[in-house]
Amino acid sequence: MIAMPDLACVTGCALVGILYGLLGSFSLARNQALLGDVLSHAAWPGLVLAFGLTGSRNFGALAIGAIMAGLAAIASLDWLSRGSGRIKSDARLALILSGFFGVGMLATRQVQISRPESMGHLQAFLFGQTAALMWSDVCVMGLALVVSVTVVWLRWRDLTVLCFDPEWRKTTPTSGLSTPVILNGILVLGIVAGLPVAGVVLVSALLVCLPVTARVFTVRFASGTILAMTLGGVLGALSPILVMLIESGARQWHGNSDARLPTGPVFVLAGAVCAAIALSLGEWTKKSKKPGKSPNAAY
Repeated sequence: MIAMPDLACVTGCALVGILYGLLGSFSLARNQALLGDVLSHAAWPGLVLAFGLTGSRNFGALAIGAIMAGLAAIASLDWLSRGSGRIKSDARLALILSGFFGVGMLATRQVQISRPESMGHLQAFLFGQTAALMWSDVCVMGLALVVSVTVVWLRWRDLTVLCFDPEWRKTTPTSGLSTPVILNGILVLGIVAGLPVAGVVLVSALLVCLPVTARVFTVRFASGTILAMTLGGVLGALSPILVMLIESGARQWHGNSDARLPTGPVFVLAGAVCAAIALSLGEWTKKSKKPGKSPNAAY
């Protein structure tokens, strides 16, 4: 008999997929696809320090430290961009990613000395550990999704203008720093909320794969965002089930009772396969059509 995954695991992966489909669409539209990778690595020292100070294994408590570190990374990027125009954007991203993650690894060493039992719990956030998801973790993910969807719904027009025509937006009476700050804030919140599923290392892959796949098959940004969210939810819900099927098949046909697959990397791999198939179909369709207006001109 095939064992089924825990409902909390399926629900958490689906919520994270929907959330990353939403946030990844805006990151891709702003040409900041790698910002998610930077913020996920930058959240690591905050998470480690929060664990070292509190000793709590509750994800809600650890997420506070991770969010503060992510916001500090955003502020550092803004400071570097304003302080010197000689530093290119990719160099700024590399500096923040390596600097914050390096601090996090140093802090990890000190926390492991003071709390030897923390090794396994901290490493679970590097690559994700969906098997250990609890309903309290799912509630944090659901809260992050509700906040992100609400903010996007209320500020949709200003957010899209920020993504597609930031120069024109500066000339409007409603222009200001609030919208970029809000968008970066929900991006940090969403990335931190998904760490138990995708981990620090694999977050950026989901933020890119889902909107890239949706972009190939849609013309308008709104429909592409909805498709990315739907695809993320479906892949997230199916990934734990696929893992259980593969493990059950390995035990049944090969007698290997130790077969274990991490759900987070399987989720990311499924997203990467979908993106590869979508891009291949897009290239084939492009070659078969007559030259004309790009189907993704709205992006």
